[in-house]
Amino acid sequence: MRLVPPATTVSLALRLLAAGLVAGCTYWAKPGGTPAQLEAAKARCETESFARFPQSLQTVLISAGYVTPIRTECHTTPRGQHCFTVGGEYVPPAYSTVDANSQPRSSAYRSCLLAGGWQPASSREEAEAITRGGRPSR
Repeated sequence: MRLVPPATTVSLALRLLAAGLVAGCTYWAKPGGTPAQLEAAKARCETESFARFPQSLQTVLISAGYVTPIRTECHTTPRGQHCFTVGGEYVPPAYSTVDANSQPRSSAYRSCLLAGGWQPASSREEAEAITRGGRPSR
């Protein structure tokens, strides 16, 4: 099991999140392209990108283990002062699993679609306009 240091973890997690958001929210269009052609291109590009960048799962440290602070709390009651100690419990480290090849695979997928003449569109309407050969009405 390979552990990634916490400083790298945040950067890696943010990059993976950004890559996932970009890949999942894009409409693709090609002048004269059909939905069947798009699905075929997506399947081909996904296969190629996974072949180039196979899944590479890594265990990353999310938070280090620690011992909670020990403190003594005292309360005055009619019978005198009552004190008790809390804390000192061990909280184990937290880990997560990420795919280190997610971002390069997403980039390869996008490059493959672009190389096939497909272009990203910000909305379904824009994609439909590009497919018809025109520009979206704004």
